[in-house]
Amino acid sequence: MKRVLLLLGSIGLCAAEGPFIASPYLQYDGSVYVLWHAPDDGAAWRVDYSFTASAWHNAELTSRRAAVRRISPYRIHEAKLGRLPPSAAFQYRVYRNSQQVFAATGTGWKPLGAPTRIAVVGDTGYGSSGEKQIVFRMHQAKPDYVVITGDIVYEHGQAADYWKNYFPIYNAASPSPTTGAPLLRSTITLAAPGNHDTDESRNLLLRPDGLAFFLFWKLPGNGFDFPEPRLIGSAADQRAFRQAAGSAFPKSANYSFDSGDIHWTVIDSNTYLIWNTPLFRDWLVKDLQSAAAKWKFVAFHHAAFHSSQKHQFQRQMRNLSDIFEAGGVDIVWAGHVHNYQRSFPLRGEQIDKQFDGSRRTKAGGVIHIVTGAGGARLHTEGRDARPSRWQPFTAVYFSRLHSFTLVEAAADKLLIRQIDALGQEQDRFTLTH
Repeated sequence: MKRVLLLLGSIGLCAAEGPFIASPYLQYDGSVYVLWHAPDDGAAWRVDYSFTASAWHNAELTSRRAAVRRISPYRIHEAKLGRLPPSAAFQYRVYRNSQQVFAATGTGWKPLGAPTRIAVVGDTGYGSSGEKQIVFRMHQAKPDYVVITGDIVYEHGQAADYWKNYFPIYNAASPSPTTGAPLLRSTITLAAPGNHDTDESRNLLLRPDGLAFFLFWKLPGNGFDFPEPRLIGSAADQRAFRQAAGSAFPKSANYSFDSGDIHWTVIDSNTYLIWNTPLFRDWLVKDLQSAAAKWKFVAFHHAAFHSSQKHQFQRQMRNLSDIFEAGGVDIVWAGHVHNYQRSFPLRGEQIDKQFDGSRRTKAGGVIHIVTGAGGARLHTEGRDARPSRWQPFTAVYFSRLHSFTLVEAAADKLLIRQIDALGQEQDRFTLTH
């Protein structure tokens, strides 16, 4: 497919496939969607999809216009694949003015009880060679979906950052460790917001295309309804952002979902929110109690337990540890710290150092995993081979290369591996109930 350059206001040139600003990518909010970004040029769009050998269905299509300062107006298109059966392999075609301009395949959402493979990674969209290698390795692993633990793009969560450092790499036309891979067009991706995505993106006066997290993601939005984060900027800037974001702001930052044998609870851990309010704690308790899946995962950005020098005083999410422990959470996933760390199982002040993930696979507490080595500059600090500098709760520490976590989940066990940029396994453990 022909590759073109699109001029978007004052941000400069942005590469995209065909007529797109961002090529089609898969999302999930309870239904599977195809999203893409295109110029606001009045073109007529259509998406057809099929999960059988012959029958094609017309997707329900909507679009939102984004018109903010410094960027030419563009549209975010959403096509709902409404008749898609669970786990079904499908193909879809995108048409512009009756001409097919894109085609890809995917797999429907995994229902409760189905074996599932998930890639988990954080601190990603940096435009680095490490990011490109990790996206390539994730694509090779063929996950059913991907979860990003925040700091999706650098530096300020702007639309321009996505178009430069995220979509061209995560949705590259072909797989290569030097360019990335066509991951997004065939694999559903979900995310928690990091500080670079929302907290450092709220100044619309300086960055009118900021807070793109609320524009570019189609997430469940079924979580706790926090008060809106305070926006900075003129009334016109705020109005333009709200019109582009629609109902996603601020609800899409906190949500939960089930897939296979896992219940996920995703939390916005930025400090503009107060998580220790009784209303939020009650919501979190009820969310975990109501989970029907065998395993419970919680994901947010700011790591609660880690042994890095960097961000050592930003451990505010420890305040929710009692709820995670009482609610039967198996693993808490985070980023913010740019490396990989795994804790021993933790319960209160107790550290289960008997758990080794091979001979003893039943954890006596919650395991905390930092998987923030997705592409941003690594926090190495020379601690990999110096356990004397680790906190007592840290079991594994790897920071020499970028890496991601691969989870294979079934009802009776989890197999979790940490894969580095070269495709080598740096950690492996099994978890059973």
